[in-house]
Amino acid sequence: GLISLVNKNPCWNEELKTYTLEYDGRATLASVKNIQLVPESSPDDLHFQMGKVSEARFNVDWKAPLSPIQAFGIALSVFDPKLACSPAPPSLRAAIRLKDRFTGGNA
Repeated sequence: GLISLVNKNPCWNEELKTYTLEYDGRATLASVKNIQLVPESSPDDLHFQMGKVSEARFNVDWKAPLSPIQAFGIALSVFDPKLACSPAPPSLRAAIRLKDRFTGGNA
């Protein structure tokens, strides 16, 4: 069946005086690309998260019903609007070359 995922709402952190999301150590650096997705009907049931851990590395976690290919697609889509603005990290450039190899550069 079809599942609709939305951004998880952050919680207020009194100590930091800001809204935050808990990544349980899977994101160690702040980034606009850090993301957590949950079903609309179940805001505490984390299905996907991506968090920055170094200048050019992100952790990606997902669970069923998402497949590895769907999780990879979501992760790539987070980078898509920024590709024209800054150089893509080496791992992303390799993934794009691999995609182009299998699609002939038409997808």
